[in-house]
Amino acid sequence: MQNHLESLVLRMHKAGIRYSEALREFQKIFVFTVLREKNWNQVRTAETLDVHSDTLRRLIHQFQLDIRSLRTTRRRPPESERLGQFLYPLRPTFALAAQQIHDFTL
Repeated sequence: MQNHLESLVLRMHKAGIRYSEALREFQKIFVFTVLREKNWNQVRTAETLDVHSDTLRRLIHQFQLDIRSLRTTRRRPPESERLGQFLYPLRPTFALAAQQIHDFTL
């Protein structure tokens, strides 16, 4: 691995790429690669990189990585929507039970 890195650094140096540019590109590719490996999950990526999730979000913004367009899987809906999926189908049952209780008391 060290030989590959040295070769890459030498090519970048000969191409006139400055240290700050090389460092930025390395960080960008490193973060991108781990994000892809973790299926774009930012929490797991931050844990793997051993950085705070806010730091990862700052890096994503700084590198202008558009996570939403890269994601191939559908995200889980917000909890409020997930809760509704389970409650709304049950409402007719509750209404029926309430009606039966009402009919029973008459």
